[in-house]
Amino acid sequence: MKTAFTIATADYLAHAKTVADSFVEHNPDYKFVIGLLDKVNERFELNDFSPHEVVEVERLNISYFAELYERYNMFELSNALKPFFAEYLYQRSMDITIIIYVDSDMMVFDKFSFVEECLKKNAICLTPHILKTIPKDDLWPDESVFLNAGIYNGGFFAIKKEKESIQFLNWWKEKLRYYCFTHQSIGLFVDQLWLNFVPLFFKKVVIIKHPGYNVAAYNLHERNITSLDKKFQVNEKYPLVLYHYTGYDLDHPDTLSKYQSRFSFNYRTDIKPLYDVYKDQLEQNKFKHFSQLVPFYKHFREKKLSDEEQAKLELERHRAQELIDTVNKAVGPAVEQTVNQAIGPAIDQAIGPAVEQAVEQAVNQAIGPAVEQAVNQAIDQALEPTVKQAVNRAIGPAIDQVLWPAVDQAVENQSLLGIMKRIKKRIIK
Repeated sequence: MKTAFTIATADYLAHAKTVADSFVEHNPDYKFVIGLLDKVNERFELNDFSPHEVVEVERLNISYFAELYERYNMFELSNALKPFFAEYLYQRSMDITIIIYVDSDMMVFDKFSFVEECLKKNAICLTPHILKTIPKDDLWPDESVFLNAGIYNGGFFAIKKEKESIQFLNWWKEKLRYYCFTHQSIGLFVDQLWLNFVPLFFKKVVIIKHPGYNVAAYNLHERNITSLDKKFQVNEKYPLVLYHYTGYDLDHPDTLSKYQSRFSFNYRTDIKPLYDVYKDQLEQNKFKHFSQLVPFYKHFREKKLSDEEQAKLELERHRAQELIDTVNKAVGPAVEQTVNQAIGPAIDQAIGPAVEQAVEQAVNQAIGPAVEQAVNQAIDQALEPTVKQAVNRAIGPAIDQVLWPAVDQAVENQSLLGIMKRIKKRIIK
């Protein structure tokens, strides 16, 4: 069984149906699934998408979906869900062999036979944005754009069901759970930049250099389109299989793509027929109706921090949780009992409020309120009150005079001292 899928919100369902229809037209042996980052809520009829299946995101039963929803905007969230939908398709059908993902703003013009041939000996297929250098003409995009956005385009990937692809999905899921932001200044661009690592981290990865796949405005400098017997060709040699209409807006149909400044329809008359076909299909698939729908999960959070600050805060929260997980594993019941016996009431009597005030000042000055809150919440959840008290008081020079000598004396083999010093060092950081 072979399956293809896309992901869309309700306002992009005309696009999703267009890519689904075109895919099945040229690849009738595939089942196509539209992953819906939305709810139907009686706003449209599912029968209108037949024979394609529409799967609401709720059916994936992601235990931390609310966490993802709060963390990301709609664009980030839709990209983060790619490995989750792929895994869902794997798990529900034991006989599935191939899964192909295509962005909703794409259209298929031929068979995916080349991809299937690649998957006979490989498990993961990716396509690069460009295959040849871009002339220096002070137009956009240039090659530096792909150093920030990723070598490979996340609008397409193909996987064969085996160990390597499953490992890839699990790894990608974990990364996208926390790091699917559009913040290139700190090295993040949704799901796409992570793909740079895939050929390094996993075996059986093939990079498709067939110029008929993932043709788009960003690689038109190296690809010309012609038509022969009602079939589009690339560079008069390769069949056009998959075109990516990235940046094309039907409300501004005379603009080729808002994400580039190099080409126009007047300059590249060869691609105008591709966009005429796409425009007609979108209109037939009720673009005007669906584009007016408001996605159920769309939210307008009041952001007191800039986007970059918000992303950095999320990273710090995640690192704080990793710290607490490490502490929780290292400081078991036996260590807790030893700490309680070694320190006991003497710490409270000897240090008292002065140390609490010193610790509070150190945290406020060195760590900052945002990270302080994250660490405190994580400690409250992960550590018993007694250990929390010991860990909190392990910050600052004052405690060195009482706590560490006491532990030194109580633990002859020094192992507890080493553990506590590592805890102290990481928290102070």
